[in-house]
Formats: sequence, structure tokens, C-alpha cells
Amino acid sequence: MRVIFPFKVMAACNGTRRKLTEGLALYTNELSHKSYPGEPTINFVETAGKDNDFDISTGWDFYRIYRDKDPNQQGMYKSLAPGYMRATDVVYKHNFPTVVSYNTVLGKHGFTGIFLNINSEYTLSVEVFVSEGHQRTGIQNRGVIQASPLNQASQYGIYDFSKKGTWQTVSMLIKPSLLTGTDATSGTGGSSGSAGTSGTTGVIQTSIRYSVYMHPRVNYPYQSSKNNQRENALHGYILYKNFQLEKTNQSMRAAPIGPSL
Repeated sequence: MRVIFPFKVMAACNGTRRKLTEGLALYTNELSHKSYPGEPTINFVETAGKDNDFDISTGWDFYRIYRDKDPNQQGMYKSLAPGYMRATDVVYKHNFPTVVSYNTVLGKHGFTGIFLNINSEYTLSVEVFVSEGHQRTGIQNRGVIQASPLNQASQYGIYDFSKKGTWQTVSMLIKPSLLTGTDATSGTGGSSGSAGTSGTTGVIQTSIRYSVYMHPRVNYPYQSSKNNQRENALHGYILYKNFQLEKTNQSMRAAPIGPSL
């Protein structure tokens, strides 16, 4: 398992897209044309060149999509979705299954070991496109991305499946915090009749370990019917464009998504 240390920093471009390079660089959502104030800023998510570059890859591959080549025989960008792709955009494709599978974890891809500071705010965002041929019934708004703090409930970002065939910006606000207070380690008392010994330093937790995922078939909001699960996961494909996690200036807000059930 890899621990991700952000190290490439790119300045924002005041209302225009930020260009990126391979690795830890910052993207800007094409649909919103926004960059957050308070530069420089960092994308904490790596770029995967191939499926096994992800920390988590639970079956059913993700493929990199390009605008001018097709190394994986998955189609070039212009044949898969509307809009323009820059050479610096990072696009992944996942093909939904064509046969029934009730295992909604399959297809989950992402990165782990990302330490986010307590009492800071972060935004996880991506542009998502679902092909019109995808079969999706039941609840229209379904989870497609996930942020999971260690030993706490996950958050999800949702896509409106009543508007398949369109790009949608999916984002969530992440505010790392402790669920309960953590007692510091008690200091060691001085020895009677002799010089006092130093107290041991209390251990104070300053960050929480997160995992972030592109999760095309997550069962959120929860549906218990197997028939609904069958119809939620068949045919077509999903594209993820510029998956990014960045520290958010607190003047910029993204709508928080409810915890998992």
C-alpha cells in the first residue's frame, strides 16, 4: 500500500482551467471554470497511467482515455463524449457489466493513505459522464465517488442519472474531525525526595487518514431490492475526468453529502 505525499504545486489561474502534468498536479473542472483562491494549491490524488497504478482496484478495469490515441481499444475521447479534451486532461473509462452482478464493489478504484488535517476543509471533485445506453432505474441520484476516513462513515458524491449523456460536476466538502474527544497521555509524576522527572508528552491527533474512490456502482442511497441492484449496474460506460482532492479556501463551499448508512 502506498502513502501519498503531495509534492507538486501549481498556482491557480484566476477563473480559468489550471493546466496539469502527470503525477500530483491540480486540475480545474471544465464545467465550472473555477479555481479556488489562496494559491498555490495541491491535488492530493495521483494520476494512474494504467489500472494497476491505483492503490485500490476491485475488478473490472479502468482505462485511460486520450484525445489522439487509443492504446486500450476503448475509443478516443471524441467518440465517447461531447466537449473538448485538452492534452493535459486525465480521463478514465469504466465499462458497466452486461450480465447481472450483485457485487456493487466491483469497479471501485482509488487511492489510500491520504492524510488530511483536522479542522481544515477539502473538496473532492470530478466531472462525470454516463452514456445514454446505461440502464439505471430506481433512485435517479446515485453515488459515483466516495471519500472514506479511517474508522468513520463515508461520504458520497452523486450523479443525476435522469440526465445521462451529459457531463456533470460531482463534488463534496470534506471536513476532517474526530468523532469523539481523545484523551492525551497522562504525564509522569515526579519521584518523591528526588528531582522530578519530565512528564510524557500527550499524543495529539492532527490528521485523519482518508481513502478516495471513483465508485461507479456504489449502493448509495441504499437500495435493498436485488431487482433494483440488477437494473442499476448494466450496460454502457462511465467517464471520470480530472479527479481531484484539494484543500479548500473556506470562502468557497461545496454542498456536503450525507454519511453512509
